[in-house]
Amino acid sequence: MYVRDCGSTLQPFIALQNWTMLLTVVIPIYNTAAPLRRCLLSLHAGATDHDVQLLVVDDGSAPQQAAAIREVVKDMGERSVVLIPTAHRGAAAARNVGIEHADGRYLWFVDADDTVDAVHFRALLQVLESLPPDVQMFHTGNYHILSRPHRMPSLAAPQPGASGSATLATVLLPQSGCLDMFTWIVATEWLRNNPALRFPEEHALLEDSMLVLRMLDSEARMMENSTLSPYLHHVYGDSSTSGAWSPARCADRMNDVTAFFTAFRTFVLQHPSVPCMHSLYDRYRYVYLRVMAVKGCPAALLDRLRGQLLDDEAVPYTPHGFRQRMLYCRITHHALAWLCRQLRNTSPSC
Repeated sequence: MYVRDCGSTLQPFIALQNWTMLLTVVIPIYNTAAPLRRCLLSLHAGATDHDVQLLVVDDGSAPQQAAAIREVVKDMGERSVVLIPTAHRGAAAARNVGIEHADGRYLWFVDADDTVDAVHFRALLQVLESLPPDVQMFHTGNYHILSRPHRMPSLAAPQPGASGSATLATVLLPQSGCLDMFTWIVATEWLRNNPALRFPEEHALLEDSMLVLRMLDSEARMMENSTLSPYLHHVYGDSSTSGAWSPARCADRMNDVTAFFTAFRTFVLQHPSVPCMHSLYDRYRYVYLRVMAVKGCPAALLDRLRGQLLDDEAVPYTPHGFRQRMLYCRITHHALAWLCRQLRNTSPSC
């Protein structure tokens, strides 16, 4: 284990430009030592014979949890794991610290309560080794959602040779996960040399998607390989995304959602020629109307969000299918939120 001290002023560590690693995986963590071990082991299982740096940024965990995190990292032995303790400023700030401390030619952002598939991760590393030097963004394909522990999805075999050039039209598809940062590998030097391309630290939800929108707007050279898809997103009991929210937290997250859709709407209007842009925007509208209801959001906040997202004349909504039509019905939307508020004290998740 190597502990890199940021110091009290969090001065950035300047990595050598002749990159000593192929890939740096940045893993922010806060008071959640238990899932971290699973995450690190999954990354190590796929990183065999490759120069991969695992950079764990502890976002000011409480002393007992910080000690547990240190033990988890220490248990990885002599493997390439760097632990960076910082003051508590949120996941976005922790990821930004990771950008400045990365020794890898490429950067990947992985959440501590998620894992990767070893076979697909090895294929991804194989592809990264052969990328042209001017590629700044590489899309790894959609992620897989795990809703039950130990129930792995059935994954098709990766095809490293299927990599090719990407454009906004090829990545911004209706069911694409392209606005989630963990579906992108980015060139470290490109990101580091563009100060505007940082995670917005004033937001705690959808901050990664806001950064992706900025990156997609930067005219970077992109490649993709949708057969890789190594990311496994855990949404059950011990993940940080499970459970309902308090009214105060709902209000904070509502501001994050509003900021994201403001940025997304601007992006949509600036790229009118991208064929599936409106369909992707519709899907995100549906998803986050549902998310805020499932988190037990108070009625006044739900109505505010509905007004912002559904009464937009510039980007009118077009519900697809029975579920979306039902959710867009105000009575159904409020009923779902009410039910989740009732379950908050008796169930870990709605």
